[in-house]
Amino acid sequence: MSAATEGNRVSPTPLLDRLAALRPAERWPLARDFIANEARAFFAELRAHAPIYETSEVTLVAKRADVIEVLSLPKVFTVDLYKPKMGDFMLAMDETIVNYRDKSVMRAILAFDDLPKIRAVAAEVADTALDAAGCEIEAVQQLAATCPCASCSAASASTGRTRTCSTGPMPTRWTSSTTCPTTTAPTPRPSTRRRKIRG
Repeated sequence: MSAATEGNRVSPTPLLDRLAALRPAERWPLARDFIANEARAFFAELRAHAPIYETSEVTLVAKRADVIEVLSLPKVFTVDLYKPKMGDFMLAMDETIVNYRDKSVMRAILAFDDLPKIRAVAAEVADTALDAAGCEIEAVQQLAATCPCASCSAASASTGRTRTCSTGPMPTRWTSSTTCPTTTAPTPRPSTRRRKIRG
């Protein structure tokens, strides 16, 4: 696994090489360090050369199609690892009454008819954030913190209700009395640009 050859071009895999040089039991701590500090380069190597990478403790899945398959098989790939931290929160209770109830409430609030509008708003917010960021973007604060807020505002506008999120650097709770850290949801506009977010 020291290198992969593409035609006459050799693409080195320095991070995977460092993992391969260790005993299996020692690989996961180093892989976690790569994820924390060199995520873009590490996942690029995984996608190109080891899209399903096994360690003694976990298996890393790097390609979108494989991630979607994992998420679609909750009885095989369970959320048991969440339970010590989340307890009886619905994300740690797949395929239970609690999970089904909470999802039903979400679906009742967010009508499926609103999805095209929400997708358009999310695309516009993401496009604006990418334009402002230039070559580098902090995905959590600049995308994950703004897209849901603007999307929910757009969905609520169609029903005449006001639904905003709490102030702060990262929205964590929806309320009806506080304001969202973003501005008013922008009017969707067509975009002909295609972007690729790596890592």
